[in-house]
Amino acid sequence: MLDPAAGMGIAAWPGANHAGHHMQRHKMGVGMSKAGRLFGPGAASELFTSEQIAERVAALGRTLTADYRGRTPVVVGIMFGSVVFLADLVRHMDMEMEIEFLMIHRYGESSNISIAMDLFSDIGGRDVIIVMGLVDTGFVLTAIRKLLAGRSPASLATVALLDRRIRRLVDVPLEYRGFEVGDDFLIGYGLDWEGRYRGVPSIWTVHDPAAAALQTDPHILDRSVFSQQ
Repeated sequence: MLDPAAGMGIAAWPGANHAGHHMQRHKMGVGMSKAGRLFGPGAASELFTSEQIAERVAALGRTLTADYRGRTPVVVGIMFGSVVFLADLVRHMDMEMEIEFLMIHRYGESSNISIAMDLFSDIGGRDVIIVMGLVDTGFVLTAIRKLLAGRSPASLATVALLDRRIRRLVDVPLEYRGFEVGDDFLIGYGLDWEGRYRGVPSIWTVHDPAAAALQTDPHILDRSVFSQQ
């Protein structure tokens, strides 16, 4: 089921169209965290704090524990954006489980994918939980669910940390979600720019012009973040 406790993001930035990167407006508070200061004034603002994320992930873990009580699901993380989320989520799932990873390549804006790294386990007759960092258009999730459904699992469900429904183009089941967000450029907690910033412990909106500058200088935030750690 879709979790009603998920938060709702606001106000899209129309200049953002980079596939696989995520946009959400958020006003920076007066009491800026250390992580906020690392990005520099005005470059980025904290959308979800590490404490908010931890609370929401713990709640999702409790829900999954109740829903899968007495079963041993296969938890499938979709590389790479789910890794941080999955690591925290499974520690709040009080049950036996197996953990697998799936890496896919996507072609353009379609649902056509190829497998870069497949599962090691046979999921036939098993309860499968797909874990994703973010769902936006729904094309990738549709293709993943079709791929895994073809292997005859007993059940198939998806949990995503972030649900960007504003960009949904296909109707695809999303049984569990952490937060609903808008269309702004997000980094941190598994979300990246060209592989960077996944390890930032909270989720940040990168504002224009910093977001636009990343197109030509992907190190622009490196100098702000890592020089002050």
